[in-house]
Amino acid sequence: PDTVGALIAEPLMGAGGVMPPPKGYFQLVQKVCAKHDVLIISDEVVCGFGRLGSRFGFEAYGFTPDIITMAKGLTSSYAPMGALAMTDKVSSVIADGSSGSLLGHGYTYGAHPVSCAVASECLAIFRDDKVLENVRAQSPALQEGLVRVCQDSPIVGEVRGRGLIAAVELVGDRETRTPFPAAAAVGTF
Repeated sequence: PDTVGALIAEPLMGAGGVMPPPKGYFQLVQKVCAKHDVLIISDEVVCGFGRLGSRFGFEAYGFTPDIITMAKGLTSSYAPMGALAMTDKVSSVIADGSSGSLLGHGYTYGAHPVSCAVASECLAIFRDDKVLENVRAQSPALQEGLVRVCQDSPIVGEVRGRGLIAAVELVGDRETRTPFPAAAAVGTF
């Protein structure tokens, strides 16, 4: 623990196979991190902005991060934009070490006006068109529908997900969940 400064985690692993955490996982992680003064960074690039039925994935799984990273949902990927949010505890340490400025660095394209305008409009649409409420309303149809459609398929090992993120795991043997051999190229494009 003395050499660990932070834990970075996606609330629901996306590109790694849409892997929801076990029940209570993040609560236990939060206790361990707090005990050892380790920050928790929630990578909300995939889970943020309503995709799980809550504003952010950390809310869906009931933990409180020290830092939140976000990107795609800010602009619906129409323009490049990323952002970072942090607790007062973290920002005060940065400010104290930055000669009075909140963050003593900058980027060439930081706060680009086109990306900021796109983000502002996307966030207004998110709010005004009640995107979060729609995700909550549509999620059961997606999750339950996938289970129903796949339940008798001999090549579906598992259907998993949350909100409007889902995965259908294709397997060579449903009983053992043995994957198809790589040479079979099942599920590839």
